[in-house]
Amino acid sequence: VRAQRRADQTGKEHAGVLDELRARDERDSTRQASPWSIPEGAEVIDTSDMTVDEVVDRIVGLAGEAAV
Repeated sequence: VRAQRRADQTGKEHAGVLDELRARDERDSTRQASPWSIPEGAEVIDTSDMTVDEVVDRIVGLAGEAAV
């Protein structure tokens, strides 16, 4: 979904964008300084099939739960 969104934005071929994203993710997760990772206990939200409003509602809901 991420690659398709980027392809739609840039007009590039989906396969090429997918390769670029995979390479970037690999670089980001294996770099020596501040590698990208999901912290233990983090709430992961798969926004693939969500609207912006749905994402915002989910985040606000999680923030409200954390405040209790």
